[in-house]
Amino acid sequence: MARPAHIYWVKRIDNSRLVRQRHRERLREAAPLLAVAAICLVVALLCAWQHFRYLDTGYRLEELRAQFEAAREWNRTLRLEQASLRDPMRIDTLARARLGLAVPESGQWVPVGVPVAARPEPIWARRLPATRVSVTD
Repeated sequence: MARPAHIYWVKRIDNSRLVRQRHRERLREAAPLLAVAAICLVVALLCAWQHFRYLDTGYRLEELRAQFEAAREWNRTLRLEQASLRDPMRIDTLARARLGLAVPESGQWVPVGVPVAARPEPIWARRLPATRVSVTD
């Protein structure tokens, strides 16, 4: 069975002089619907903003916790290093090896805060007798 041929005629229509009339009743019907849609859009945007702020705050909180833990670990490392540098045996070894210091003799040091029993009398300045010196040419 053969299909019938379809023929299309082109009809030129000039609609440039037509002006659309506005229906005030339809605008009054659509205004409340547009207002409700705008309110719903604002509420949805506020909820989305709040949710994204919540996520961003969570990420920043985790970042700050990581920084805090890193600072805590660094502080612990510095305290261990400080304790090792303050070790008296290490200081004694460095003083002997690098600076050439020796253990003080018994008479070379005086304990602080202990009264000294036999303190020698101070030597006062004495006036020597005047002598005449003659200068001859």
